[in-house]
Amino acid sequence: MIEDLRQQQIEHVRRKKREGRWKVIIGFVLILSVLVAVLSLNAYRNKTFEITYYNHSSQKIEEPFKIALLCDLHNGEFGSGNWQLIQAIAEEEPDLILIAGDMVNLTESDVSVAVSLCEKLAKLAPTYYCYGNHEGTLMHNGIHGIKIPIDQYVEDVGAVFFRQSFYHLEIKGNSVDLGAISTGLSGYEQWGAYKAEELEAADDTDFKILVSHHPDLYYEKLKKVEVDLALAGHYHGGQIRIPGLGGLYHPSGGFFPKYDGGSYQLEYANLIVSRGLGNHSLIPRINNKPELVIINVCKDEEEIKER
Repeated sequence: MIEDLRQQQIEHVRRKKREGRWKVIIGFVLILSVLVAVLSLNAYRNKTFEITYYNHSSQKIEEPFKIALLCDLHNGEFGSGNWQLIQAIAEEEPDLILIAGDMVNLTESDVSVAVSLCEKLAKLAPTYYCYGNHEGTLMHNGIHGIKIPIDQYVEDVGAVFFRQSFYHLEIKGNSVDLGAISTGLSGYEQWGAYKAEELEAADDTDFKILVSHHPDLYYEKLKKVEVDLALAGHYHGGQIRIPGLGGLYHPSGGFFPKYDGGSYQLEYANLIVSRGLGNHSLIPRINNKPELVIINVCKDEEEIKER
């Protein structure tokens, strides 16, 4: 009798262990399935892009106009030849297209994706290209001993590659001064300071736009820059975006970079930082869909609301 009871207890323990193992296995499979589903959905989302709209008002503006801002494509494509991206921009009918750098990869000598895109964009609206660190490496250091003249390629297809301190534009009757700083913190004093100073010294009645690939310039060197609209990219939205906290990390900005993506008010300027369109990292973009930025520029907020 006692022996039978002991045997039953042993069998009960064994059964519980088997059930426990199966629960662990089933739980692991469920977690793995959810993880695969989330990563698959995330991979799909990263093959598409969203449009983020911003409004900017200024008393310097007489007639509303629209800006399309692109950056950090990193040789990516949305449809063959980037037709989806081009179509989306065409439908927005921008008056000015600005490129804030890193449209190529410093590890690839083939820059035809970016150049072809510039050719098509230049047919839609005046297109200005400020290079980022990837273009800078290819152009100045080269790859396999060969320097890639991206600036010449871009201008050959009808876009403007930033060479001078600023360009004076007339956009729908508005006087606009457009400048760019194509260097990061390490080269600012040598290559960027005089460009910012010359743009600031331009006619104060002109609407002033400053493009910089590197947003860290705006909290290190340019937080008091006297321009109207400041634009940047580079941080890829912090790569992994955490709800309520923002972007997680970028090598230039560290953990939770200050200007990871969005609109920020500087002392004089409104800074808009794009999360970018592509990726150049082993870590995928997570909860961070690629982004095309459209900026509506008007005289006042009421005018923006009416559009």
